[in-house]
Amino acid sequence: MEDRERFVHAVPEFVAEIRSKGDSIRHLREKMGEYLENGILLGWLIDLRNTRVEVYQSSMAPTWVEEFEGVLLGEPVLPGFEFDLKWML
Repeated sequence: MEDRERFVHAVPEFVAEIRSKGDSIRHLREKMGEYLENGILLGWLIDLRNTRVEVYQSSMAPTWVEEFEGVLLGEPVLPGFEFDLKWML
């Protein structure tokens, strides 16, 4: 069976990755880079070990939110969506 018949070839606009105990941060950063190369507009890499979030947006350098303080905004990809990081603690 051809690959095209088994998998949908689509790219979401938003991706969230949550780092688990066994995940390498380097691997997840590479994965976020691949997502960006393939067309995502917004990505959140939530690092539970280090209580921080790396925010990826197309054609921008990543930004960080430390200590799970604040609110992540989904704009412009997810209009009106807010994620309060205190719920991650």
